Amino acid sequence: MRRIYKWEQWLTAPRTILVRGVDYHCSQSTMAGMVRNNASMRGVRVRVVDNRDSIVIEVSHAVPRTDRATVAG
Repeated sequence: MRRIYKWEQWLTAPRTILVRGVDYHCSQSTMAGMVRNNASMRGVRVRVVDNRDSIVIEVSHAVPRTDRATVAG
């Protein structure tokens, strides 16, 4: 079963606490990695803290995006 996560909500708030079994059902390390990946895709810098049964997401600021599709030459 594929889950729909609230990335926009979680990655726009300054601080969010995700509770295992409520907000996600995968392993702590998998969810932490998904948070980092989704933040990176959105150009957001985050700090992720693993508290055994929850994950704290702290958003510091947006990272300027570069256009990777531009080809030189």
